[in-house]
Amino acid sequence: MIEGLTGLVITKADKIYNIVRRNANLYFNYYPKVIVYPNNITDVVNAVNWARKKGINIRCRSGGHNYESFSVADDAVVIDVSNLLDFEIDTNKGYIRIGSGYTQEQLYSKLEEYGFAFVGGSCSSIGVSGVTLGGGVGYLQREYGLACDNLVEAQIVDAFGRIITANSHENKDLFAALRGAGSNNFGVVVSLTLKVHPNDKVTVMNAMWPKNSRYEVIQAFQKVGEDLDNRYTIKVTMTKDTILLYGVGVRSTEKEMEKALSLLLKVPNKINYTTKYITFNESVQKRPGFVPTPTGFKITGLLAYKSLGKEPCQIMFNYLDNSPPIQPPINIGFLLLGGKIAENKDLPSAYPHRGAKILVQIDAQWTLNYSMHANDTIRWVNNLRKSLLPYAGFGYLNYCDINISNYLYSYFGNNVPWLKIVKEKYDPYNLFYYPQGI
Repeated sequence: MIEGLTGLVITKADKIYNIVRRNANLYFNYYPKVIVYPNNITDVVNAVNWARKKGINIRCRSGGHNYESFSVADDAVVIDVSNLLDFEIDTNKGYIRIGSGYTQEQLYSKLEEYGFAFVGGSCSSIGVSGVTLGGGVGYLQREYGLACDNLVEAQIVDAFGRIITANSHENKDLFAALRGAGSNNFGVVVSLTLKVHPNDKVTVMNAMWPKNSRYEVIQAFQKVGEDLDNRYTIKVTMTKDTILLYGVGVRSTEKEMEKALSLLLKVPNKINYTTKYITFNESVQKRPGFVPTPTGFKITGLLAYKSLGKEPCQIMFNYLDNSPPIQPPINIGFLLLGGKIAENKDLPSAYPHRGAKILVQIDAQWTLNYSMHANDTIRWVNNLRKSLLPYAGFGYLNYCDINISNYLYSYFGNNVPWLKIVKEKYDPYNLFYYPQGI
């Protein structure tokens, strides 16, 4: 059955199959035909050619964190790139060329040795490729742009088994498409060249307020965000009982950051207020020895182009106050966009939401002993998302959500027509199909 496949090949007959077929979101349960862990590009080419000849769908997987588990499927060929870990760095110009298998944690600690940081998110076990190809928000974004803005070249194996280099000089259409729409649409990305930035220390700020301050905090957060210096990226997150501020400042003293956020910090009843001056890598690390608990989850994102006033806030408060009784508690986050993300509007990319002000993140995760509430929780998230659509529409590809209608337009806006042309060129067979693919 698997003749022609190379690398580490796992089939249903292997003892390890039942462990490696699962993704991070344990709500989903799929049985792929075969899982291939390539050790080099040749193994990827062999897997793509094998799948095409047999007419079997391919799913690409890096960290396995796709929110809807699109990176695995029943009877598919899963190409898991986690063994592709080549690494080269040019410290003079600030570029790295890496295999597509790195997790953020692996890359952050590797780069710290050289005094650099990659513009990615804060969840350590997520794959760098997935983050970058789907856009890539994170705590350096207002100063350095999205992760996809920092992609300068990619090497990809397309549906024909061809190895293609895409950058701003060759295969420019594919390069633009990979910046924001690259996840499992055009082929298997095997390597990335990224701009990285000198990793000076960052100032990290935490503050917390009780539930009755949440409206004031959200309004002050938005007000501060209107003309905040690009060096600062801030997020507020509320649960049923509290609202938290988390902020990162690049090349900033604690005093400067306090001044920049003073309006927000003046909201009364503040508790647990701290500022720290630490390396960027330390800021994204969980506590040492931290092992994440396996969870099921439903997470979705909405992009708000206008400030969120009383009505949307009240909707969110009402939902939170009546949220399903799962653990950990459900939270809603507001991540400040703008800065370099908006300034990069002329970069060739598939990411259309440069003008959005805030990414609203609805995050419901449950440990497995709360699984009986899973379907209610998913319904709760879907209903809240629908109620917020008049105030924050659109989706964000890295927060893919199977319940978004008109998903292509929601993720890619007016880029959809040319993305379809690029898809036709590199994957006319739709070998890289998935439920919300192009």
